[in-house]
Amino acid sequence: MDQWKLGEAEQRRFSETLQIAWQAPGDFLASLPNLKVLFSSGAGIDHIDFSAVPPQVQVVRMVEPGIINGMIEYVTMSVLALHRDLFDYVRMQPSGAWDPIEVLPASARSVGVMGLGVLGQAVLERLGTFGFQRYGWNRSAKQIAGVGCYAKEASLNEFLGKAAPILLENLKRHQRGEPMSDLIDRSKGY
Repeated sequence: MDQWKLGEAEQRRFSETLQIAWQAPGDFLASLPNLKVLFSSGAGIDHIDFSAVPPQVQVVRMVEPGIINGMIEYVTMSVLALHRDLFDYVRMQPSGAWDPIEVLPASARSVGVMGLGVLGQAVLERLGTFGFQRYGWNRSAKQIAGVGCYAKEASLNEFLGKAAPILLENLKRHQRGEPMSDLIDRSKGY
């Protein structure tokens, strides 16, 4: 295996042309004049300031199963907690009051996902296994079997009227200075 080890000079040359990073501040990128490829190890590339990325650098979005599965688990846990009124039961626990809450089937609930990339589609696929009515909104048009899809700003209000949104798209809006509370206020709610 020693035959595959890189020498110090080769390691330095390799690290100066290829970088894997979650955050890539402009001063860091500027310190690597030979950089050719920046791999984003996050769930997306929205957090990268592309104005600071030199023109010769290609940015590659890495989507690995751990990120996808983690997002599916988190969103599924959150949706099921709301669906089965977990937070109401937690509030009742200290007083010992256990007032019954009507259990609705998942098919009586609608869930919306904003952002229909790899993560959004994976989340919607998993939620479909429970029978939820599923809706999705994306900046560009998408077609997903079993999902009511909406695209572009013109259809945002219609989408929000269908379901409480899961905001996978929210970072982009937040970075543009758009308030997220407005989306919640305009949504159907859960």
